[in-house]
Amino acid sequence: MTRPWPIGLALALCACDTIPSSDDELGGSTDSSSTDSSDSTDSGSTDSSDSTDSTDTGGDTGFLDGDPLCPSANWVGDEVVAARALFAPNSVLAFVRADGSSFVVREDFGYAFYSASGTGEHVVVARSGECAWESHASLYLRETGEPMWEDVLLPSVAEQAKLLANGRVVARGGRCEVADPFFSVVDETGVLLDDGEGDPRGLRDDDWLGIYRPLYEQDTEPEEHWRWRNVTDGSEFGPSFPIDSRAEFLGGRLVYGSVLDGGFMMVIEAPDSEPMFVDHPAFDALESAGWTFSVTFDDPWRHTSTRTLVLATSPGLDNRLFVMLDDVLDELPLIPPPGFYGLNQPEPLLDTNNHPLMTWRTASSAWLWRGVGETWTKIGPEIAGFDWLYAWENAGTVRLNLSENELDIEVWEPNPNALTGNQNLYVRDQASFVVPLDTTWHTQSPTGHCVAYSSNEWRIHDIETNQAVGLPEPVQSTFMWLE
Repeated sequence: MTRPWPIGLALALCACDTIPSSDDELGGSTDSSSTDSSDSTDSGSTDSSDSTDSTDTGGDTGFLDGDPLCPSANWVGDEVVAARALFAPNSVLAFVRADGSSFVVREDFGYAFYSASGTGEHVVVARSGECAWESHASLYLRETGEPMWEDVLLPSVAEQAKLLANGRVVARGGRCEVADPFFSVVDETGVLLDDGEGDPRGLRDDDWLGIYRPLYEQDTEPEEHWRWRNVTDGSEFGPSFPIDSRAEFLGGRLVYGSVLDGGFMMVIEAPDSEPMFVDHPAFDALESAGWTFSVTFDDPWRHTSTRTLVLATSPGLDNRLFVMLDDVLDELPLIPPPGFYGLNQPEPLLDTNNHPLMTWRTASSAWLWRGVGETWTKIGPEIAGFDWLYAWENAGTVRLNLSENELDIEVWEPNPNALTGNQNLYVRDQASFVVPLDTTWHTQSPTGHCVAYSSNEWRIHDIETNQAVGLPEPVQSTFMWLE
């Protein structure tokens, strides 16, 4: 059974960025070493007495103007593309323009953590203390930093948020030293509407919120993890059928694989509508021959795509790939180029044009390939010496995470020319960027053109031009791209 990475676990590990995570743009994880925490859930209070809000660029804030960021992205010079947060002696949040300049949005006395999530013309900001159980959310205009509403108390630490078209904000996050994820929903006037345990996956206009609950250390069936919750009255219900593979909320619907009447098929469900069943003519014969099915999805927090990948694997580790688009399943050919073969643990992907991205290898090395029809083209550098390969595609850039060869899942002949070991790299067409090994954190811009990373200093690397600029001091800050 394949399950998505719980946000609490992913965030706890993302400081070294060696696992698959959909949340690496949050700016790193908070320090959970302190035992001082609060369990207050008073949603009616606000806290703005210890903060100073400003859009004035004057004053000693610790931030200096830098060089223009990532020319390949073709940003307008004064466009706000990121946020930076400084923690000491006071805490400062600033918005960063494409030309490298910045302006202060707010300053809080003492030590505070900030997360910032851009949505169109607005930015949702959450502020919390060390090892916290709560945070304060605010909504600002992106270009000016003007507050729309401020310091709404949330009963969890919001680490990522989205502003919906109807003005509501959905936030996902956690609590210090608590593994379970939590959600909060704020209405268009800045009032907390609903909150609870679970990772929010999308809020419909009719008040139904899709939630995934890990339910750690509980002996539960897979379908008990996925719930619809009404954010106005708190009612909930789950899927109608057993989940045989991974599930996800996509485009306001719950999509999952299930075995019904002895056969594997995809099920699509939504509130106030009848379930839809999607099958493929090849499935029955594959099941009879002992093939198994696994399902993968695009991350709903990064993508609006509703496509679904179904990978069928034979007892001899042969693979066939199916993609569901517009509620129809079609097979994509997975015939490797001559002289190449697949990994023992394949991670199929589709690019933004729905072309498959596969890793094909020889005895000594492998490459990432893009398939158009039956033609495969190499992209990125030669790689080898790994057991596991995780890959994500976003905005035309593929991120690869190689996990070092220790279990002999993949056996390699020596190859001094290949990139080996524990590596993170970003591939965009024929250009690539290998993240330095001493990097403590890295993340890709929403446009896919650039990578921000931190080791001894913050740097912004342009993948296409292979050029990087350093951000002015201080190093002890976080950097967050804004969508």
